[in-house]
Amino acid sequence: MQEGRRGFFRALPRHGVAFFRRGPRLVVTFDNMKDRDGQGPQLPWGHDWLARRGDSQLGVMMARRNDWFRHGALFDLFDESSGAGFFAGFSVAAPGARVVALVPQTRLDPLAVPWEGRYRRGYERGDWRDSRYRDGAAADGAHHLRLPFAGHRVGRHLLHMGLLDQTMSALVEGRLDVAQWRGMVRARHDSLPWCRALVAACLARDRPLLPQRVVDWIHDAQEGWHIPRLEREVRTARG
Repeated sequence: MQEGRRGFFRALPRHGVAFFRRGPRLVVTFDNMKDRDGQGPQLPWGHDWLARRGDSQLGVMMARRNDWFRHGALFDLFDESSGAGFFAGFSVAAPGARVVALVPQTRLDPLAVPWEGRYRRGYERGDWRDSRYRDGAAADGAHHLRLPFAGHRVGRHLLHMGLLDQTMSALVEGRLDVAQWRGMVRARHDSLPWCRALVAACLARDRPLLPQRVVDWIHDAQEGWHIPRLEREVRTARG
């Protein structure tokens, strides 16, 4: 482990853990696979954004394959850090710490989610029935903030709408509720990527009339948008 007054880095068999000491609020982040595959020096998700905010960060990064952060060495590190008083003085140690999860994947147990068949190899890599793997989405006090038709690209859609920084800041600080969220994401109607996702969802459900209505609405409400590819896809679907 490499340590200094401003932080440390710990290399684990499947993960890298970096700590940056800044302010009294600690934000613990977990990367995804695309972060791992990026070019250049690897930094934890949200590093620059949290640095601008002045928040301390404990960033967990993937070093190898995706195992959904289920590995004994990582569990041991958190247990050791907690036992050594590392979290003392940070808000994460207090009851009521906030967890923000974008498109969370918390369950692969086929008995709990029999419809989930996308990650069979992921299920084989760990015991998803272990009591430590609590389904946070079903926990008491969880608030579900929905962005229809965004799929796994919620972060990208928020970024395109100009809402990612605002949303994450409000979530980290605990000042965003469901009603405010619904008002904010009305901006999706002015987002071409979201409109494309809406059309794609309608086409996948074999409802070709709905995509045509979306295309007609774009022509009426969004002057300057050029959507020839979208128009071709809708015409093809209608035959």
